Amino acid sequence: MKKATIYDVAQAAGYSAMTVTRAFQEGSVINPKTRERILYEAERLGFTPSRAASRLSKPEILISVALFDAVPELTAQQLTGFREIEDELQNLKVRISCHAFSKREELPGVLDAIGEEKPGGLILMSDTLTDEAARRIKQMQAQGVRLAVVACPHPALTPDVCVVVDAITSGRIAAQLLGNLDACVFLGNAQAELHRKALESFREASAHYGTRLGKVYDTKEDPELSGRQVRSMLAEGVPAGIYISTANSCRILAELRASGLGNRVRIICTDFLLHIQSAIRRDEVYATLFSDPPYQVKTACRSLFRLIADGEQPFLTPTRPQIVLSSNMDAYSCYLMSPEQKNNPTPPKQN
Repeated sequence: MKKATIYDVAQAAGYSAMTVTRAFQEGSVINPKTRERILYEAERLGFTPSRAASRLSKPEILISVALFDAVPELTAQQLTGFREIEDELQNLKVRISCHAFSKREELPGVLDAIGEEKPGGLILMSDTLTDEAARRIKQMQAQGVRLAVVACPHPALTPDVCVVVDAITSGRIAAQLLGNLDACVFLGNAQAELHRKALESFREASAHYGTRLGKVYDTKEDPELSGRQVRSMLAEGVPAGIYISTANSCRILAELRASGLGNRVRIICTDFLLHIQSAIRRDEVYATLFSDPPYQVKTACRSLFRLIADGEQPFLTPTRPQIVLSSNMDAYSCYLMSPEQKNNPTPPKQN
C-alpha cells in the first residue's frame, strides 16, 4: 500500500499542504477545529509528518562559508563536501553560500559580504584570525548568527559548533611512524593553533619513540618560501625523516625529488591529494595523515542546521587522522575524484 503524503492529508481534509504543516507544529496559529480535522484525516490515512514537511512553512536557512583557499586541491575536496551536504539538505530549505579567499587580509571584506547575506549560520575555515576579523565575527554572533569553526580552532572565538582536526594525535602518529630517526618538521603556519599543537605533540612523542627532532621550518603556507627552506635544509645536511604538518606540501616534495632525495628520506605528509598520491606511488612519501575534509564540512553543516532549526546542541569530537600508506591508498582514491567521476565511475575492463 502506498504511504500517505502530506498532500493526501491536505486533499482529504480540504486544506492546503501549508495548513497541514501548521497543524503539526506546536504553538502555530491555527483554528482548533481545522487542526482537529487535519489530525483526524492524518490518523485515518496513517500519515506521519516528515522533517521536510515540517520545514515547509518555515523560512530558508542560509549557511555562509568563509573558506581560506591555501591549497586548491584541498579546497576542491571541501567544496565537494559542501555540494554533497547541500543536496542532502535541500528538501529542508537549507542553502549554502561559499566565499573563498586566498589572502588572509581579505577575510574582513569577505565577512562584510557575508553579513549582507544575513545568514543564519557562519562556517569559518581559516588557519589564522586577525583581531579585526574576530571582532566582526563576534558582532555577527551578537546579532544571532550561529558560528561553526572547521579544521582550525581559534582561542579568540566561542563557536557554537567546532569540527577540528585532532592535531595532537597527528603529531604523535607522525613521531611513531618516523621512529628512531633524525627528523625535521615543516609547519604550515606557526601562528595557527592547529600546527602549534601538532608540533608540541610531535616533540613530546619524539622522546618516547626515539625521534631526534632537528630544525623546524615555518612555511607560512607559502610555496616559494617552503622551496627555499628545503634548499637551505639540504645545504645544512639531509635528515633521515621529515614531518610535513600542512597539505601545502607540493613544492616541498618537488624540491626533494629534484635533489634526488625523494625516496631516500622517510616523509610523513598531511591530507590526501593528487601530488601526495603520486609521491606515495613513487615511494617518495611513506605515509600521509588524512582527516577527511568532506566529512568535516558536512558534519559542521548538519550540526549548524540542527542547532538553528531545532535548537539541538551538537556533541562533537575532533576528526581523528587516518594513516594512508601504499598498501591501503586505493581505498581513499574516491576523495580525489570529481563529482562527475563519482557519479559516472569508469566501468571495469572486460577480458
